[in-house]
Amino acid sequence: MARPQRSKRRKSMAERTQQKELTAEMRTELASKMCGEKKRFGLRGEAQRLADEYGLGIYQCPVCGGWHFTSKTSI
Repeated sequence: MARPQRSKRRKSMAERTQQKELTAEMRTELASKMCGEKKRFGLRGEAQRLADEYGLGIYQCPVCGGWHFTSKTSI
């Protein structure tokens, strides 16, 4: 009997961080990957206004606490 194939999808950074306590090194890596060079907005209203102009969505970043754009329109 053939074995079922395992999913090859890698866990997202957010999923991995929920599994264990973050070390300073992991937090730095996470911030770099999630925030990196993305535009950060301190106010949700400002981010939402601009996102609406460009047809984008927004999300609150769990790393920096600011707001970033996403291509998904509903989160």
